[in-house]
Amino acid sequence: LRSANESSLNEEFLHLYRQAVSSRISRHGRTSLLLSSGLDSSSVAALAAPICAQKDEKLHCLTHVPAFTDSEPNDPGRFANERPLVEEIAADNPGLSCTFHSTPNRSPMAGIREGLSYHGEPEGAAGNQYWLHELVRGAKAGGADVLLTGQAGNFSVSWTGGPDFKMLADCIRGRWHHVAAAYANWSQFTGQSGLSFIRSQLLRPLIPDRLAAIRRWQNGQG
Repeated sequence: LRSANESSLNEEFLHLYRQAVSSRISRHGRTSLLLSSGLDSSSVAALAAPICAQKDEKLHCLTHVPAFTDSEPNDPGRFANERPLVEEIAADNPGLSCTFHSTPNRSPMAGIREGLSYHGEPEGAAGNQYWLHELVRGAKAGGADVLLTGQAGNFSVSWTGGPDFKMLADCIRGRWHHVAAAYANWSQFTGQSGLSFIRSQLLRPLIPDRLAAIRRWQNGQG
């Protein structure tokens, strides 16, 4: 595969991805999915729904929505309520049946304590456990025997191969149209300036880890 062109690599990835999803679909019961509006879980939905349809079933999706409207972050391109985008995904995929869940009576600390009771040690992104547990309970109450997720997709499905170093590679190879497109997307997402783009995407990868750690410490970030 190292010598294959990009098109054949994409085809092989899609083949393996579809195969991985298909092998996990319940053959005799209900399959559910924890669905956000992100690429990872939505791509699982796009692959799983047609397989479920072959059994005359819909893929049952569960999405968390904030209980409080003031929970939306102020950063451009970031949002807490994914319901509108999930509804768009469902509109384009009639094989999906979506339900939305909020947890007004559950706190992040309660979720952390519950996670500790299961695993005996802290988990990554522990602050999300309170609503994840509720979605899992919802899937169980709905009769799911298989629960799909897009978890860890940032390191597989939507992984870009390391955007910082990719920008450097594009500059070295003179792929300026790639750099320009990346900057346009980054600027739209973050709302930050070109100088911030140069600093974070081009210069920061050149700083050794120890110097970067000192810089974070100076900024009070760790």
